[in-house]
Amino acid sequence: MEKLIISFIDTLNLLLLPKKELDNSFLSSIQFQLEELEGDYHTFFHEDNLQDLCNDGLISDELVVRVREIKNRIDNIDSLLWNPMDFINSEEWKEVRGIAVGILKEEIIK
Repeated sequence: MEKLIISFIDTLNLLLLPKKELDNSFLSSIQFQLEELEGDYHTFFHEDNLQDLCNDGLISDELVVRVREIKNRIDNIDSLLWNPMDFINSEEWKEVRGIAVGILKEEIIK
């Protein structure tokens, strides 16, 4: 279960913007994150995994609801917006990122 919660937190972190570098690797970093996120959010935000984490007391019922919201929002992001510039600038990604930041601040980092 420890590995699952670590992967869950890592997936939340994929929703954050990476540290900006002086070279052009910033957009490459985001592209890598998007590629990782595409598979990971399906797995680590999956209902069964959320329920397992909740049943083991690693996340709360309220957190499960918030993560479901993130997953639903990501599911509804148009495939054309799965690119670094839209990840940075689109309202859809900003809203998802805002929820993730809230979760990390309020729930995970205590």
